[in-house]
Amino acid sequence: MVDIVKKYHSKHTSFFTPEECQHIISVFEKYKDDIPHGTEDETGYTGLTSTYMHYNWLYNEELQDLNIEQRLFNLPEFSKWQYMTLQCWGNALHVGEDLQQHSHGHDLKRMGQKEEFRRFMFYNANIFLGGEYDETWYEDQGYVNNEIGDIHIFTCDLEHRVDKNTGNDTRYSMAIDIYPEFNKHLDNLGRYKLCKNEYTNFRDTIAMRFYIARALFAIDFHNTKILEESQLDNKKAVRFHMEQRDRLIEWSNHYKDWVHELEEENRQYGFEPDVPPLHFDVDRASSRHTIFKKVIDPFTDKPK
Repeated sequence: MVDIVKKYHSKHTSFFTPEECQHIISVFEKYKDDIPHGTEDETGYTGLTSTYMHYNWLYNEELQDLNIEQRLFNLPEFSKWQYMTLQCWGNALHVGEDLQQHSHGHDLKRMGQKEEFRRFMFYNANIFLGGEYDETWYEDQGYVNNEIGDIHIFTCDLEHRVDKNTGNDTRYSMAIDIYPEFNKHLDNLGRYKLCKNEYTNFRDTIAMRFYIARALFAIDFHNTKILEESQLDNKKAVRFHMEQRDRLIEWSNHYKDWVHELEEENRQYGFEPDVPPLHFDVDRASSRHTIFKKVIDPFTDKPK
């Protein structure tokens, strides 16, 4: 499983370019009155922030070209993750508005005191998009001045806030909750978006299983030929088919080990392939002993 260190906090510059930030702001403004909003009693927020429980900006078609999900995977915190589940919303703080001090960790009172949520750690991201007032307060660093396009990555237990906007224009930012797996509690697909890391060496194992099956058919073929050629006392042919069979057995065993490791890692991220399981408990040497005892070992001229 992904190990998340408590009170973690880092910053990466230029996650978005200034032009991309302006584009995101224009999309926020274009759709701000059309997307679902929550009430202040429900979410604790007003304005654009109150959409966070009801709308995920990563689904917005006009933001798709930014490839935000894969950019997150490119960051060192997430480069080895194969999956993440994302909740994304926007903040637009007009002059005099603020975001009160808070953390993003699950409130046990709201979660029915479920102990499983007490250990449910995840990351948050704040991306500053624009505005004269650029300060954010974090409990570990105090006040931080943001540059346009900067992203802060921190854990859900880290308190942070934005004081009243004392600038002359609206302060815009994008916020993202980043979960390291597909958790059964994150089942609202309007609020959460499941993403796969396209930059890893991960391969879907369903196609791999096809090659394993092909190898098993080939092993059976060579076993049959060994039996036929041994009955004809064709030692050269028996030797050839035994060599080919043993190469296939060695390859398929290593390949099955690799597929097994990948699928076990996938299970840690909550993914189970919708195919019959590979039978790893079968004796790996069994393919060598499926031939009748009449088969002659070409190296000793004795029955195997």
